[in-house]
Amino acid sequence: MNHLHVWLTLTGGETAALGELVFGPPRTNGTAPTAFRYAPTWLARPDAFALNPDPQSLSLDGREFPASHLGPPLQVIDDALPDDWGRRLIIAEQKLPMARQTPYEIMRAVAGNGLGALSFSERRQPPPRPDDQFDLTELMQAAADFEAGRPLEDARLQRLCAAGGSPGGARPKARIAWQQQSWIAKFPSQAGDSGHDVVGLEAVCLTLAARAGLAVPAIRLVDLGSRRVLLVLRFDISPQGGRHHMITLKTLCREGAGLYALSYDVPAEAIRKYSDDPEDIERFFRQMAFNAAIGNTDDHLKNFLLLHGERGWRLSPAFDLVPDLGRNREHTLAIGHSRETPGRDDLVAVGQRWLGNATQARLIVQEVVDAVSSFEATAKQLAVAPDSMAFFAADIARRIKRLA
Repeated sequence: MNHLHVWLTLTGGETAALGELVFGPPRTNGTAPTAFRYAPTWLARPDAFALNPDPQSLSLDGREFPASHLGPPLQVIDDALPDDWGRRLIIAEQKLPMARQTPYEIMRAVAGNGLGALSFSERRQPPPRPDDQFDLTELMQAAADFEAGRPLEDARLQRLCAAGGSPGGARPKARIAWQQQSWIAKFPSQAGDSGHDVVGLEAVCLTLAARAGLAVPAIRLVDLGSRRVLLVLRFDISPQGGRHHMITLKTLCREGAGLYALSYDVPAEAIRKYSDDPEDIERFFRQMAFNAAIGNTDDHLKNFLLLHGERGWRLSPAFDLVPDLGRNREHTLAIGHSRETPGRDDLVAVGQRWLGNATQARLIVQEVVDAVSSFEATAKQLAVAPDSMAFFAADIARRIKRLA
C-alpha cells in the first residue's frame, strides 16, 4: 500500500492540505486500485472548491472516491502529471524499471515541481516549490543530448529532469525563471520537428492568434547561438505568485479511449455548462476558427484547459498552436460533421448554434482570416527558416481561401 498527501496552492499563494491518495497492490493486468479523499480541513474552508466542476466527479464531500490508477473519477489528478517528454525524463533519472513506471512513482518524482496548483508528498507537509533558476543554454543542450540518446552524467540528467520533468506534451521543454517571471521554454526537437523550424512557427502562430483576438500568453524568442528557444509565459501562476488549478477538457468531457471520436461541439457544451464566464464560449469558437485557418490539426482535448481562480472556472489562454506539421489535413476534433478543412459557411453554422448570432460568427471568422492572412509576412519578421515558411504557406493559403 502506497500513500501520498495531495496539496493545492491557492491563487493567493497559500498551500493547503487537499486530501490523501492511496494506491493498492498492483493487479495482474498492471493496474492498481486507488482511492482519494478530501481532507476534513479542506472541506471546512469557506473557499474550498471541488477539483472537478462536474458534480458527478470528485464532488466536495467526505466520501472515498475509488478508481483504477488515475482513471475516472481521478483523471483531474492525472492532468497535473507530465506526458511523454516529462515521463521519459523521470523514468531515466529515477532509473525506474517498467514495473515501477506507475502514477505513484511519477507523482513522487513530480512532488512540488508540477504545473498547476496540485503537488504531492509522502510526508504530512507540502513539498517545496522550485525556483527554476536554470541555465537555458545548458538545458537546451542537455535536452538535445537526451533526445538523441547520448548519455548524460547524473548531475546533468538531474538538472534536466528537475526543469523538464513536469510540463506536458511530447516535445522537449522545461520550466525556467527568466527576467523575474516564470516561463515554459520550448526547445528545437530533432525527433519531432521533421526538419522544420517549429520553434519559430509556434511563435508565428501565437503572434497571429493575438491579432485574431485570442487570449494567448506572452512569448519571447531567445537566440542561443545558432538555435532558438521559444519562451511562453506560464498562465497557471497568479499575479500574487499563487497557482491556478487546471483541468483539461479531456477530463471534463469524460473522454477515455475515444480520443479521436469527438467534435468541437462536445467541449463547447462542457464550457457552456461549467465555465463561470459567459464569454468563454465565444472565445472557444474563435480558437476553433483560428485552428481551422492556421491548420492546427493537433487540436485534441488535452490542449484545452479550464483554470480555477477567485471568480470560478474560466477557459485558459490558447497554447500549443502550430500548423499542420504531420500533413494529415484532418482535425482531431470534428468541426460540424467533418474533420476536413471547413468552409466559411461550415464555421458560421457552428457559430450560429453556439452563439445564437450568425452575424457575430461571420465577424469572428473574418477577423481570424484577416490575421492569418499575414502568415508569410509575420514569419519573415520572426526570421522563420524560409523552407519551413514556404512548406506551410500553401496549405494556409488553401485554408484561408475556403474561409474567405
